[in-house]
Amino acid sequence: MANFRLQPTQLPFLDNVCILEAVDQSSASIQLNAQHKLLVKAVGYHLHPTIIQPHLPAEPKVADLGAGTGTFLVDIANQYPSTAQFDGYDISDVAWLPPTERPANVTLHLTNCKKPPPPALHGAYDLVTLRFLNSGMGIEDWHPRASHAFQLLKPGGALQWIEANFAQVLPILQSHPDAVTSASEKGTVRAMHESPHTDWFVANLPPILDSLGFHGIKQNVTRTDRLPETRAELSRLFFGALYGILRRMAASGRKDAWTLEEAEEIYAEMLREVDAGAYVTCDLHQFFAFKPL
Repeated sequence: MANFRLQPTQLPFLDNVCILEAVDQSSASIQLNAQHKLLVKAVGYHLHPTIIQPHLPAEPKVADLGAGTGTFLVDIANQYPSTAQFDGYDISDVAWLPPTERPANVTLHLTNCKKPPPPALHGAYDLVTLRFLNSGMGIEDWHPRASHAFQLLKPGGALQWIEANFAQVLPILQSHPDAVTSASEKGTVRAMHESPHTDWFVANLPPILDSLGFHGIKQNVTRTDRLPETRAELSRLFFGALYGILRRMAASGRKDAWTLEEAEEIYAEMLREVDAGAYVTCDLHQFFAFKPL
């Protein structure tokens, strides 16, 4: 396993920001687990109930690329026998759930997917999942990620890949007419300028999957504001991610960056606007595909 290293998840929907801003392993895990629960609610499932679940064997082997805390795999493992196998791969172990909080059949690996998986892992998994890697992906990264997933799958294996289209986060919305959004829009525009091409995957990932030989390719779309009760907390998490970007820009000493004090001020105002009814929403694109038998 030492040679199989996955691409770092730099700014997947809040993940890396939470890790970088957290002061210790416990706080990083808490933030990522809160994010995980909210995003599962927004999507509506862990594994798609009609496209993916019926396709899996009774004791599946599952790989999660960009596993974060490992909570996603733990949740899935609890739905299957202890003889199923769940492997999570991530660039950092800072937020991993401790072994005492993971079933014995959930294993986490320090990895970096710039390099392809070793031959020993080719055809090893019934399902490969990827989630919320978009912000850390350049245009050149999508094909290798998809290719590595294809290599990991058994013949007939399934791919589930979920991404957020951050290009849609503006305008900031209001839950009632008198909510103010000026600070939220200003902070979002400034931070998201650092993450171009965040909607490139929408039109281009399906052709990439097709070119690799996947078949049965499907794409579903939901929105993060699907459940009104999650809008405020998802917005706070998203703005926390943007604040992390603004802080790193300030620390870089760039002439075009806000100062740390300016970043703190705009972030505090963004949170006040959320409390008053402003919220962020974007599309969640879910891609499903299968490796031929």
